[in-house]
Amino acid sequence: MAKADIVRLTDLSLATVSEHVDLLCQAGLLREEEFGASSGGRRPKLFGFNPKAGHIIAIDLESTHMRVAVTDFGLRILNSEESFDVDVAEGPEATLTRIKDLAFSVLAKAGIDRRGIKALGIGLPGPVSFSDGLPSSLSIMPGWESYQVRDFWKKHFDCASFIDNNVYTMALGERWRDPADARETMIFVKIGNGIGAGIVCNGEVFRGATEHAGEIGAHAHLRRAAPIPARRSLPGGGPPGAGEAESLYRAVRGRAKPGPLDDDFSLLVVRFD
Repeated sequence: MAKADIVRLTDLSLATVSEHVDLLCQAGLLREEEFGASSGGRRPKLFGFNPKAGHIIAIDLESTHMRVAVTDFGLRILNSEESFDVDVAEGPEATLTRIKDLAFSVLAKAGIDRRGIKALGIGLPGPVSFSDGLPSSLSIMPGWESYQVRDFWKKHFDCASFIDNNVYTMALGERWRDPADARETMIFVKIGNGIGAGIVCNGEVFRGATEHAGEIGAHAHLRRAAPIPARRSLPGGGPPGAGEAESLYRAVRGRAKPGPLDDDFSLLVVRFD
């Protein structure tokens, strides 16, 4: 990315951007890469993250399984592991301890010292107050509401940690996975034990006033002429609107493509040109 691109995205002055870019290069976090295409004058110098500047731990937590990966600063996955030995219903302390143990295993097998971890991100299978980094109330996650997830990770890693709803992280990952086909506005629908959506608007996650935008399963009310036998139960054993949500589950699932866990996870991506 050129300095002019950063100016355009941030509305900062070129002098301010140049100062910060130079400082980040001196700290080894950024590096000069190739030159970009000319728009009539000199070709702009491009900057990118230095892959050797450190490592990042990425965690995807579902209700009964988890994935942990470690990447370099270029977001190249160096090692990853998956485990089904977890259940969010056990509470945050037990669940996060299992994740921590798996993370330590991933680092050990990759030969990475945890002192080199510069950031950690975790996606939770439910609503999150992103600005505070706190999980919100969800029936399948007893004891998680307002639990200080960041404080847990501070005990094990000397780095910043970021907590989000995993469907939001998946939506951003879908855009990042294929930049050539990325859309500025899209909806990513995830079907697991419940239904959730990550809404990307103008290239950014749309969270809404309560930061819970996209919680489809909690708000779905579809009318139908006759009851449809439920193929599986929804979280909470039938909260208000659960029958309607079951109809939505089956309707959306019919258009979704199988995910990596096939029967337990599917996704539907809707892009807007």
